[in-house]
Amino acid sequence: MTHKHNKLSNPFKHLIFNIILKKNLFSLESVSDFLKKFKDNIFLYKGFSHDQLLKIDLTTIDMIFLDGGHSYETVSSDLSIILEGIKKEKIIICDYKIFKL
Repeated sequence: MTHKHNKLSNPFKHLIFNIILKKNLFSLESVSDFLKKFKDNIFLYKGFSHDQLLKIDLTTIDMIFLDGGHSYETVSSDLSIILEGIKKEKIIICDYKIFKL
């Protein structure tokens, strides 16, 4: 599924992936293909972050890019799971939308 706002926010990316390559930019296949030169060092997990994080041995991970739900509650919950599971300093990057209250 292509999100409506992505066509407007980056029309070039939409043109390349959705029109020319006929791939869903946000599919696991597209992301895996894009990162294939790093395949020995990167592991992608698809699913709800609160479910997937509980299945991963976080003690073996050096960096986490968390692109789960974007609500404050979801990010807070995911970070709690991560912080409980890691044993030493890690790099954690979150894809989180900031909402003006």
